[in-house]
Amino acid sequence: MVQRSNLLKLYGLINEEEFSLNKKNQYYSKLLFSLAWLHSVLLERKRFKTQGYNVPYQFSESDFLISYDMIVNMLDSYPEQVPFEAMQYMIGEVNYGGRITDEIDRILVQVLVKDLISPIQFVMPDYSVCEGLRNYIIPQYDELEHYLEYIRALSIEDPPELFGQSSNADIYTQIQESKDLIYELKSFRGANNILESEEQLKLGEKLAFLGQSLPQALDLEAISRDSKIRGDHQLLQTVLFQEAERYNNLIVAVSKGLKNMTLVIEGSTMDYAYFISEMRELANGQVPQSWSFAYLSDKKILSWMRDLNDRIQFINDWAKNGIPTPFWLGGLTYPSSFLSVILQKFARSTGAAVDSLIWEFHVVASRFEMDESVENILPVEGVVVKGLHLVGARWDYENNCLAEALPMELLSKMPDIYFKPVEKRKKTNSEEGFFFSCPLYVYPIRTGSRERPSFTLFVELPSGSMRSSHWIKRGAALLLTTSD
Repeated sequence: MVQRSNLLKLYGLINEEEFSLNKKNQYYSKLLFSLAWLHSVLLERKRFKTQGYNVPYQFSESDFLISYDMIVNMLDSYPEQVPFEAMQYMIGEVNYGGRITDEIDRILVQVLVKDLISPIQFVMPDYSVCEGLRNYIIPQYDELEHYLEYIRALSIEDPPELFGQSSNADIYTQIQESKDLIYELKSFRGANNILESEEQLKLGEKLAFLGQSLPQALDLEAISRDSKIRGDHQLLQTVLFQEAERYNNLIVAVSKGLKNMTLVIEGSTMDYAYFISEMRELANGQVPQSWSFAYLSDKKILSWMRDLNDRIQFINDWAKNGIPTPFWLGGLTYPSSFLSVILQKFARSTGAAVDSLIWEFHVVASRFEMDESVENILPVEGVVVKGLHLVGARWDYENNCLAEALPMELLSKMPDIYFKPVEKRKKTNSEEGFFFSCPLYVYPIRTGSRERPSFTLFVELPSGSMRSSHWIKRGAALLLTTSD
């Protein structure tokens, strides 16, 4: 319904006289339809939240009209040899791309532009505007009214495939909208900055539970001493110590906050107004903003506390037994720093320049039995990373590649991946398109926070029977940590 409405609105900007004047060029009418479809898709992808765009954008009719003028001018200048690459660049990079602030969103827009503003549609009469829906084609008509009739005949339903998505993305969107609504209702209820007596009682119980669940601070002296005795690499010693310091700072902040809020509930202090925002956040199941400085997370408070305990245990295990394999990268406050250290360590041991190194990725399930432990896989260089999750796709263990997520499977576990440092090399033609540069994010909010980004790096994964563009449109991504 939305797609049909958008197309009719855009075609309403083109009058009969203008259409008749330009249709003399054999490319005009199909390119007009392609552009209108592209614009509508770009508008509607934001409904899929983070699987649509990392950052939502407000495209306008002026974007469509500017692109339309570009097409008309190029057709007038090159009536026989249409410069499709230049057209794609001007529309995708200069016009629509001028609004894009996120690099991964820019890649997505380029894929959509190349799909629709494509010379292939002129050699394939039934060229489809989307994968898997062959009844949605770019038609060839000589009259404007025929296009309007075709658009009016489109289905009322807008399957998510029209926008490069799957049915799982629709489910994900509905869940997120429900969560947003609940959060707004709770925030509205707490707008008066007063906790009712019953709320205070429940909050007091929650504070007591969180206090009992809070892990003990890490022993920094023992961590420094043990890592030196073991002979750990100096760079890894530094990373471990800094991680332990950050977690200790967080534990101190949480402990202090819990004590202060408990005093407020008990009436032992008059600083009610000072702590009300934190108390309201905890009462609503949120993590107080003042506790969010150590690492990125969007978990609810109880899940967050369990996760914090797991993180402290991970650091303790590392401190006592040496760097673990496989390694829980998501258990660090700064995962990218650890990966940089692994590259520096490799560079020092081989004499290679750090800036000449990149990562090569090997999915462990591709080389070992699914049920075999990877505890004994000790790569000479690099690190085996565990605890990753896939959004918008799943891992096909049989064929060792990406595959469509199963129905209702919004999140799937990814096998461990061996991150191996290698010197840069140019991709061969056979690799292009059949490996998907999958973005790895720290947590589900792909934009991160004001202080630090969520994006970590691109992980090259075999794209299976689909080209990489398919997974780009799906919004497929790897996550180091998940929501609840």
